[in-house]
Amino acid sequence: IGSSEEEYAAMGKSFGDRGRRCDEQMRLLKRLWCEETLDFDDGSERIVGAGINPLPVQRPIPMWIGAKANPVATVIRRIGALADGWFVLASPAEFTDISARIGDAAVAAGRNPGDIGTEAGVAVVGPREAEWRERVSGWREIGLSYLCLRTLGGELSVSEHLKKLEEVSKQIPN
Repeated sequence: IGSSEEEYAAMGKSFGDRGRRCDEQMRLLKRLWCEETLDFDDGSERIVGAGINPLPVQRPIPMWIGAKANPVATVIRRIGALADGWFVLASPAEFTDISARIGDAAVAAGRNPGDIGTEAGVAVVGPREAEWRERVSGWREIGLSYLCLRTLGGELSVSEHLKKLEEVSKQIPN
């Protein structure tokens, strides 16, 4: 949702209620992606008898949220209540606690915590290339559902990116 007060001022929006508006926008987008027409009024935005035509093939489109280590309670609640997944920006040691808190928030919102995916990334090129094998060992056991292999920052051509990803994917522990 951003941390730049200047951006919100430029849009004529309040910085202080950006979290509430983010929640409402997520709910609105899910409806727009699934309903032919809708009425919506959250006090900030108003839509009357409008929709998207054509509707997306995939309905709803999954929404994922990033959360750093020690995310605030509102972010945990937002992920548990509204997100289809969260990008794990925390260490494996921090993951267990954050994941449990997100699961509790999902249950409180009437959702199944197992429906919320988790993804962590690991650099397979560049200064941290030597660490990737150690970092992905046990990723399934701690509960990650997806792993992002990052080749950015390695100054590779397109074909070199693809070659590196093919090489690394063959080495991922089962």
